[in-house]
Amino acid sequence: MDKTLSIIIPVYNEEQALPLVLPEIISFAQQRDYQLIMVNDGSKDRSLEILKAHSKKEAFFKIVNHKVNKGYGGAIKSGILAAETDYIITIDADGQHYLEDVNNLFDHQKQTDADMIIGSRKGLKEASIFRGIGKN
Repeated sequence: MDKTLSIIIPVYNEEQALPLVLPEIISFAQQRDYQLIMVNDGSKDRSLEILKAHSKKEAFFKIVNHKVNKGYGGAIKSGILAAETDYIITIDADGQHYLEDVNNLFDHQKQTDADMIIGSRKGLKEASIFRGIGKN
């Protein structure tokens, strides 16, 4: 594995979304030799079971499990501590982020040598519409 980038994804009660988004995320990370770190943050549903079923003991796929919910920030921190790469990016487990943006942000970081890059959906009306539908 080219240990350049880890994708960290906090998971809390995402039983419904994981079967839909996980195969694409796994394929994306595997094709690019990115490390994938899924942080199950004390989910009370079947999220952990679904993660384990999809991991298939792949070297690039790591599951961090919190027995109790530590919150979004705690899950991100656990993912960062588990990362074995020089760079990390965080996305959500509900499929609201475009995977192409991972490459766009990573490419921008490499071009600018920035210490941190923060993506924004500002000005993307369709992102807020879909997010609104998903939240409802």
